[in-house]
Order: sequence, then structure tokens, then C-alpha cells
Amino acid sequence: MLRSISPIATALCVCLALVPGKASSGVIDDALGDMAGNSWQKLNLNSFQSVWTPLAQRPTTANPSENISGWSSAAWDRSRSNLYIWGGDDYTGGDEGNEVYIFSAKTGLWSRGSLPSQVTSTNGIEHTVDGVKNAPLSGESWDNVVFLENVNRMAVIGVSKEGITWHDPSTGRPTGPYFWDPSKADPNKVSGLTGSHVNPAAFPDVVGGQMWQNRDKPMGVGNHLRGTSAYVNVDGKDVVYVTDTDDFLWRYTVRDLDPANDTWELIGRRPMTGHRGEGAAAIDTTNNIFLHGLTEDSFGFWDLDHPGDADQNREIRVIPTVEGGPPPDFRDFGVQYDPTLGAFLLWDGSSNVWLLTPPDDLDSNDDGILDVATGWLLEMIEVSGIGPKIPEGKYDYTGVFGKWIYMEEYDAYLGVIDPMSGDVFLYKPFDNTDAPPPVPVPEPSTTALILVGLLGMFASSGIKRRRM
Repeated sequence: MLRSISPIATALCVCLALVPGKASSGVIDDALGDMAGNSWQKLNLNSFQSVWTPLAQRPTTANPSENISGWSSAAWDRSRSNLYIWGGDDYTGGDEGNEVYIFSAKTGLWSRGSLPSQVTSTNGIEHTVDGVKNAPLSGESWDNVVFLENVNRMAVIGVSKEGITWHDPSTGRPTGPYFWDPSKADPNKVSGLTGSHVNPAAFPDVVGGQMWQNRDKPMGVGNHLRGTSAYVNVDGKDVVYVTDTDDFLWRYTVRDLDPANDTWELIGRRPMTGHRGEGAAAIDTTNNIFLHGLTEDSFGFWDLDHPGDADQNREIRVIPTVEGGPPPDFRDFGVQYDPTLGAFLLWDGSSNVWLLTPPDDLDSNDDGILDVATGWLLEMIEVSGIGPKIPEGKYDYTGVFGKWIYMEEYDAYLGVIDPMSGDVFLYKPFDNTDAPPPVPVPEPSTTALILVGLLGMFASSGIKRRRM
């Protein structure tokens, strides 16, 4: 005979079922809940090396480690919580594969977005076997990989192949940029056309994912060596500010998925000092300036409110005051603007970060920001916890470049380091206030209130039974 359930027990089950629980939405959410300000936490649960393309399906014997170690970049897809890595160097004696690698901030796992294309040469110009219209040749991406939120694509603005970017062998002219569709990612498909993968005879089941789109609307010059890019979303349009080898500043606007509507504008020229930098770039959305061009001891910026020719808008060199320790080579830094801190946060791959704060007045002598800027402060911040470290050994360290990402929705950062393990570190910034907030008086939780109510019900029931 089944025992009946008391009304109080029924009420308890119903009430506990209504108590809100915390559902995990990813490794970033889980980590941030336990992290103190100004601390690191490693996120990846598997290694980058564990998802590399098998040797038999690579275009050369070179391994994919240089997607991280060699002059490469990354992009953050907030809609999918994915970090994309792309761009291998070719100084090891052969071309890298053009596959995209994906780190999921939901699962904490690395995966591969495709298989690489086979490479051939026509008229002395290297390209994938299915042609430049269908997939890009890999190269040094520097800081030229961004995610375009409105068209929902990862974009590779340009690469350096011995100094030049992609070229169409039929015309000899530059081509690109290339857009990659994350919705088509598949680790067992080649990213271009069917038959374009390595050794089709040995792998007949591999088909083409047709993941890339060649916009065939290149920048005004065809050299992205030391190039940088920074993305902004402007009134439903994807806008990328880009510097070329000569430190000219371009604005690339993407209105939709039709390349015919793309536009390039030259809006700034190199400085009169001949300063030429490399590294990474970011946009200060408060002052509307583009920071870029890191050298050993300086950087440069443009005023985006006053685009124009060399006389109207040239890059201004800045040598900051440094506090907190001897700075590393500035060219190693990745850089992002933090709107909460009102400053730039830089990372060189070590366990420290650097805070670069602009002055309140960028044009103290009212010359339209035409000469050397003063009043910039660069401070080293020692971060708590076990943090990243610059790899040592056989893999040359070239710097962070684009592998330092600010996630506005989390007010936190992702940094990628180590070409084998592919360590992904989460950085939670410090609280930018003069004093800690007051400790709040704890309020009774929903669960506690429910349990108090149930205890009252139990007590009331017992009293009634004794009075009967």
C-alpha cells in the first residue's frame, strides 16, 4: 500500500523546486564567479596540440604550432563564445595549413574548424589548389584577424608572405580580404572546394565546406607586413581601422555580405619623424583615437575625429613615462582598450599586465595633435595567481600581437600563449575605484525564507495536533 504524502511535504517539494539554481553557461562564467580582481585563471581543458591536423593531411611537414608562436592573431566571436586563431608563419621551410582553430569558452576545449588546403604555384605565385577565390593561403596574420559582428564572419584583413599579401596569379594583383563562416566549421572538411585538401586519393571521404569568401576588395597597397587592425561596430556597419607596412591608416567598411558594397578610405599617414612600428592596435572609444605602432620604447596614435592627409592627420609619436619596473620590448605587447578603466591594457605574454593611461588633455598646445604627445603613463601591474609565462626552447617567441582579447560583455580578457599547450588565460581586471565598496548587509536568501516559512508550517501543524 502506498504511503500518502503529507501536504507539508508536498509544499516542501514544490517550494524547493522553485528555488533558483545557478546554471553554468561556460568556463568563463564559472571562473569569474570565483576570481578576485586582478587575477589570472587558465581555462583550457585540453591542449592545442591535441587537435592539430594529422601529419598525413598537412600541406608540409611544418606543424600548426606557429598559429600561436609566429606573428599571428585571434578574434572573439561573442555570439558563440568562441575564440578563433589563424595565421601561421612559413619560415620553417614550408607553408602552414590554412585551417582555423577554435577555443570554446563554453566547454573549455580546443577544436579544429577545418582541414587545410593543398598548396600549388602558378606564374610564381603560391595559392591553394582550388584557387584564390575559394580559400586563402596561410601567412603571418600579425594583428589582422577580427570578428565582424553584423555580417557574422571572422575576417582576415591581410597577411605577410615574405612581405606581400595574397596575390591572384591570373592578374598579379593583390586580393582579399577573406571572410570565414563559423557556422560551416567542421574538423573533417577542407575549408575550400571538394578535392582541394591534401592527398585526396588517400582521403577520398573528405569534402569541401566552402567556408571562405574572398571579398577581392584589397586595401590600396598590398603589404600587410607588421599590419594592425581594430574593429568597431558603427550603426549596424562593421568598420575596421587598418595600418599597412608604411603606417598609413585605412578605414575599411563592410555594409553587408555583398563585397561590392565594401569601401576603403585612406584617413591617416605616417608621421614626419619616420616612426614605423609593429605589434597590435586598439581604439580608445572615449577619446576616439587609434593606438598602434609599438616600437621598442614608443607607440603612435591617430585622432579619428579628424581624418585627412598628412598635414591634417598624421600619426603622433608618444614615449610614455614608465612606472613599476623596466618595460619589456613594446613590440611584444598585445593591446586592448578598457572602457571601464578608461585606459589601455597591454600584455606581453608574461604574468604581468601593463596599464597605459592617456592624459586628460591630448592636445595641450591646441595644435590639433600635430606634435609629440606628453603626459602618457605606463604602469606595470603585478597580477595574483598562477599566470601565463613566455615559452622557452625551440619555439621563437615573436610577441602577443592579436592574441589578447577584451570581452566587453564580461569586462575581462583572454590571452593565448604557448604554441604546444595553447594555454588560454582569463584575466579579471582590478577594481578602478579609490576605495573598496562598502560591505553590504546580507539579505535573507530565497531558500532561507522558504525554509523559515516551512518551519512555521511544521510548528503550526504540531500545535494543532496537540490541541485536538
